[in-house]
Amino acid sequence: MSDIGVYVRHEVLVHKQEDGRSSDGRECFWEFPTVPDVKPGDRFWFAASGRWQGYFIIDRIEDAATTWCVAYFDSDSWDKHDGGPRKSFQGFTYNVPKVR
Repeated sequence: MSDIGVYVRHEVLVHKQEDGRSSDGRECFWEFPTVPDVKPGDRFWFAASGRWQGYFIIDRIEDAATTWCVAYFDSDSWDKHDGGPRKSFQGFTYNVPKVR
């Protein structure tokens, strides 16, 4: 399992938590500028306001091209999990909290 994480503004996290429900029922997505090493079932962590806030479960991955990738996740899969402090960063990281 290759869990992955991003750092966002709190408003972006709230939008992702609510987006799927308001658009088509549940599905949200995130576009990565490079193809990450993730697969369906991996955790997609979100950090905001200086802390890891929790994660969604990735449903599917679509390579839009050789350098772009779209990860889809169910907004209902959100698991609030305080993963500890996290400084802001750009891009994505595999250095995310471990869940048993």
